[in-house]
Amino acid sequence: MVLIKSKKKEIEMKFIIYTSKATENMTSKDISDILLKARRNNQSMGITGALFYNDGMFLQILEGFDEIIDGLVATISEDNRHNDFKILFEGAKDNSDFTDWSMGEIPIDSIELAPSILSNINKDKIDLATAQKIIDEAKAICSN
Repeated sequence: MVLIKSKKKEIEMKFIIYTSKATENMTSKDISDILLKARRNNQSMGITGALFYNDGMFLQILEGFDEIIDGLVATISEDNRHNDFKILFEGAKDNSDFTDWSMGEIPIDSIELAPSILSNINKDKIDLATAQKIIDEAKAICSN
């Protein structure tokens, strides 16, 4: 577990996987705009992860320090471009799986290489083993 001691308390690294439904049909430009803003903001906050969008559904993996992730999730969950926000899994991390991406994109044309994403995008919760499969598949096909 990665812990940084501060005067207030220890800060732990964590990750979440969430899904949501777009409130409107998203174009590739809309997704590009989301990714551009996420990459800029995430880099300054030390957040990494990956985003997938298909057929009105988002799946996103976020990883970073506990309090920063919690604040970002609160902001994302209030974004009016999507609803039905569900955290599928949340857990502690020892290190970042997406060190090369402040926000990688899981390309739709490669999604057949990520069956765990497609089979779990409409679930309410997943277990740690499934979360790790999603992360492993996303890492294998993510683009920057």
